[in-house]
Amino acid sequence: ALPCPAEESTGRSYALKRMRKSAVVQCPEHVFCEQAITKNVAHPFCIRQYASFQVRRGEACMAQRL
Repeated sequence: ALPCPAEESTGRSYALKRMRKSAVVQCPEHVFCEQAITKNVAHPFCIRQYASFQVRRGEACMAQRL
């Protein structure tokens, strides 16, 4: 298991969701809908998306604040 990444200045923890870019290409609507929902959600029991980025060739990540 990978350690949970944390922001150094605040100590806040983040969850990382790794996705294969091939899976994103097969169904991009699913990923775009998930991003739209998780970026705009404001509920104490839901995780809000903080950022999305490409980590290396063939992989993408979404960071979500815990």
